[in-house]
Amino acid sequence: MVVTLPLFDGFMRENALNTTKAKLERAAYAEGLVRQQIAKEVNQAALMLTAAEKGVEASRKGLEQSEEEFRIVKERFEAARGIQVEILDAQVSLTRARFNSVAALAEYHTALAMWLRATGRVR
Repeated sequence: MVVTLPLFDGFMRENALNTTKAKLERAAYAEGLVRQQIAKEVNQAALMLTAAEKGVEASRKGLEQSEEEFRIVKERFEAARGIQVEILDAQVSLTRARFNSVAALAEYHTALAMWLRATGRVR
């Protein structure tokens, strides 16, 4: 039985080891970048979701106020203590508040979808 043990391989083992270490370091660096990007996306999505929730609440309050204003103006008009322009203004205000409410809900659902995607709950 003959055993061969290379004493000198032209630094091939050292080069292979250094190459492998460099690849490992690049992979670890790339992993760190991906983790940072994920954390950034999750944080941004959470902030957007929080802001959208506040927007929905604000639009609901605005809608309630516009509905109440319209009710009061309508009652005054029906009691012959108001004018047509007040009714029209109140209707415009109410329509704008309804639009704002729908837009806030759309923004909320968009932010929710972004948050679910960023947290890996939806693809």
